[in-house]
Amino acid sequence: MPDQIDLTDTMERKLATRRSLVKGAAWATPAVVAAVAAPAVAATTDTWNLKVDTGCLFGVGGVDAFPGFRFTETLGQTPPTTLTLTQTFTYTGSYDYSRVVPGAEAAAKLGATTIGVTNLGISTILNAVQFKSSKVSTSNYGSIVYTETGRTNGGLSMTHVTFTQTISRTITITGLNAGETVGLGYLINSSISLPGASVTNTVTADAGSGGQNGADNTAALSWDLLNLGC
Repeated sequence: MPDQIDLTDTMERKLATRRSLVKGAAWATPAVVAAVAAPAVAATTDTWNLKVDTGCLFGVGGVDAFPGFRFTETLGQTPPTTLTLTQTFTYTGSYDYSRVVPGAEAAAKLGATTIGVTNLGISTILNAVQFKSSKVSTSNYGSIVYTETGRTNGGLSMTHVTFTQTISRTITITGLNAGETVGLGYLINSSISLPGASVTNTVTADAGSGGQNGADNTAALSWDLLNLGC
């Protein structure tokens, strides 16, 4: 007579095996979650830093004589062979027009932006007399870019518009050594200020050209129009 199979005993053993597997999985799951949850810490790869600031440079007889931008590697490490920065002249202006007068906005905008173009032209011309380190080169300026920055409707059907006009070029530094300072200076620096408008001259390191400290990658000249020297 064939042996009888104890179904009850077989089922109990299977359930016990399943409980052991579930128990093991319960212990294993947190370890997996913990491994996934641990964030990857991005390592800082730049060991060098380019500081952009302003001051007097290009000395005559041992005395720094001209205002300008200075570019300094500050961590004692050699940066990439080629570094690029963007120099931007920014004209800030505004105009008002009547919303009930046909063509008033176009006329007011034309008048205001013409003043901007004129001032940007004066800025770039006066700053054309420049002194550069041998490792510094500059490109030509691009086109003027107009950007509306604000629009407010006021009383008597008047609207006030603020805007900027910018013109930019690229500054290239080639072969900067660890700890070295190079520069771009001007005989005359223009920082024009007219009623309701102003022009600023700013240089900012491009992405990948500023190094470790992004907080010192930009600077603006603040000398007044026709200020000779420092």
